[in-house]
Amino acid sequence: MKSLKGIGRFELLTAALFACLFSFLKFNQCRSREFSASSTLTYFCYSDIPVFWKTHFLQNHIWPFDFVFIPELSKTINPVEYPVIIGLVIWALSYLTSSAGIPYINYFDVNVVFISLLFVASAYFVYRIKPKYVLLMVFAPAVIMSLFINWDMWAVLPSLIAIYYFDKGKLVLSAIFLSVAISAKFYPIVMLLPICILLIKSRKFTELRNYLIAAPATYLFINLPIIISNFSGWSYFYKGSFNRGVGYGSIWEVFEILGLKLDNVNFYYVLSTFVTFTLISIFFWRNKNFSNLHETVFLSVFAFVAFNKVYSPQFVLWLTPLAVLALKNKRQISIFVVWQLLEATYHLALWRYFYQLGGGQVLFAVSPGYYAMISALRFLTLVAFALSLVLFSRSEHSEIDSSKVKSQKLRK
Repeated sequence: MKSLKGIGRFELLTAALFACLFSFLKFNQCRSREFSASSTLTYFCYSDIPVFWKTHFLQNHIWPFDFVFIPELSKTINPVEYPVIIGLVIWALSYLTSSAGIPYINYFDVNVVFISLLFVASAYFVYRIKPKYVLLMVFAPAVIMSLFINWDMWAVLPSLIAIYYFDKGKLVLSAIFLSVAISAKFYPIVMLLPICILLIKSRKFTELRNYLIAAPATYLFINLPIIISNFSGWSYFYKGSFNRGVGYGSIWEVFEILGLKLDNVNFYYVLSTFVTFTLISIFFWRNKNFSNLHETVFLSVFAFVAFNKVYSPQFVLWLTPLAVLALKNKRQISIFVVWQLLEATYHLALWRYFYQLGGGQVLFAVSPGYYAMISALRFLTLVAFALSLVLFSRSEHSEIDSSKVKSQKLRK
């Protein structure tokens, strides 16, 4: 691939804004049809954002961590299924939403503006860390398709900032932004594993101590007021995440569709995730090639999502920026491109599969068998990309060593 190192900030800004525009045009197919159920499946443009406006009565600005009983509906509104920061974002942006016209469409539009700004800022930090491959993130088709499904970019940006400051040696700032990310979506907590291993291997024990003080302190500063005032509302997300059943896109759903239903998925989920993290930790510890956070962070997040009980389409927003930061050579780029294309295929297949489940007769409806095959291929290419970071890193190291030996012989 031609080097993109010379790309300027204006070109990057233009590219990122175009990506946001392409994503909005895709979601506008549903927006212009008021996010009707049929439009979300027909045009692949489902979004949680307008759904939350309606199901959580955001026009009433209900506090996101309370159980609120609505007498006229004889119904209790549960807390939001998100950690503190995204819960507060969902609530705060309801105050910026006009009640004129269709409020939940207005709410979607308000969120589009903020998510677009977060995406542009995320692209900028990827550019600051690894300018050569930043456009692979900006124009990744599955990223564009998934940008406005949910509020994930509120966690993606601080995660990237945490990596940026770690690279710069500003570890306390890195710890602060990592805790902000964890308080938005829980997945960035796995970044602590490679951070601790790298600092221990480098014998930077003072820095490790400071990091492990700053990160929990920041997390408590953000979360403690909600924990004290309403522990059940704060913990609603965490309990629900662990107790949820098998969801779409997961390898466990593929097994179920193929007739291999497991009785205790939670046990196998925890076991497979624990084994994956253990193997990765051993590899981090013993391998001298991994001297920075880029590959290690991607592999940690990969371990978190690979055997998750659900694989939502927007998870690609977590993985893609980290994958771009981890890239080192053309062979990895080839696998990255195949993985991204299969992520996009999975995104399209998911909604056509839901359409087929509802009995709809539509062109290119996807049967359970084909959907399971596409989900499995997406999973396998993600695994292949993770393995490429390990295997190609080893071969690169060997090539570097052999070239050093040859140069030393020539000098002699």
